[in-house]
Amino acid sequence: MARELDARCAAAGLPVTAVCLHPGFIHTNLGRDFPGMPRWAQSIVYALMRPMLKSKRQGAACQVYCATAPGIAGGEYYDDCNVAKSTALAHNAVAGRALWDESERLIAQLCP
Repeated sequence: MARELDARCAAAGLPVTAVCLHPGFIHTNLGRDFPGMPRWAQSIVYALMRPMLKSKRQGAACQVYCATAPGIAGGEYYDDCNVAKSTALAHNAVAGRALWDESERLIAQLCP
């Protein structure tokens, strides 16, 4: 989707660079409730994962970098402030256009 958006913005002459990024696993309360998992089990999972979690500041670093750094490569996938390897499907222009078209179709159904 980022590649398709970036291409469409460039074709329209818009000064926009679209990217996709992974902020990493961040220490927040977003994942505090896992449906179907007892609270005690959630506590154990969290305790085991906590040393591997990024701080909120570390988690925001990639977003801030992509929004402010000069020369960001449009349509790319970023992880830890670097262009990262993405799947072959992410590089498939036909699939990107199909995803865009299907997204427009679904949005039109939801927001007539």
